[in-house]
Amino acid sequence: MMNGTTALLKLVEAFDQADLPYMIVGSYSSNFYGIPRSTKDADVVAVMQVQGPVLDWSYIEKCCAEHGTLELLTEAISEAASAWVNDEME
Repeated sequence: MMNGTTALLKLVEAFDQADLPYMIVGSYSSNFYGIPRSTKDADVVAVMQVQGPVLDWSYIEKCCAEHGTLELLTEAISEAASAWVNDEME
C-alpha cells in the first residue's frame, strides 16, 4: 500500500507532465527545508487560468487529460485517499 508521500510524488509527476504550475506548502514543504512538522495531509496550490466565473477540479483533470497524465492523476488521488483513510500519511 502506498503512503501519503508516495501519493504526493505521483501527483507532482502528473502536474509536471501536464505543465500545470503548482507549489507544495504546509508541513511537507517545511520538512523539506529542515523544519520538522508532523502532518496527516498534503497541501498543494495549483495555478489555474480559466475564463469565466467557474473554476473547479475539472480544470486540473482537463489539463492532465490533454497531456496524457489523467491516469496518473487518478492513481495519485486514489492512493492518497487510501492512505488518509488508513491513517498512513507521513
